[in-house]
Formats: sequence, C-alpha cells, structure tokens
Amino acid sequence: MEREPRTEQDDLNWNAVLGMMALALVSFGLYGAAVGTYFTLMS
Repeated sequence: MEREPRTEQDDLNWNAVLGMMALALVSFGLYGAAVGTYFTLMS
C-alpha cells in the first residue's frame, strides 16, 4: 500500500513545464506572425 509521494509533485512540475513551453511557443508564434505581417505590409 506504499505509494511514492513524489508522483503528484512530478505531475504538477511536468504540467507547469509543459504549460510554460506551450505559452512560449504560442508567444513566439504570435510574435512571428506579427513580424511577418508587418514586413508584408511594409514591403
């Protein structure tokens, strides 16, 4: 009946890491789209 107490902590850490990575990818995607649109309009 012994369970590792680390599993829940690891899950929370993984969720935080994945969430931050997803936010970073979305931010870079929006930034790239904005820059691409800007250069397209300016050219």
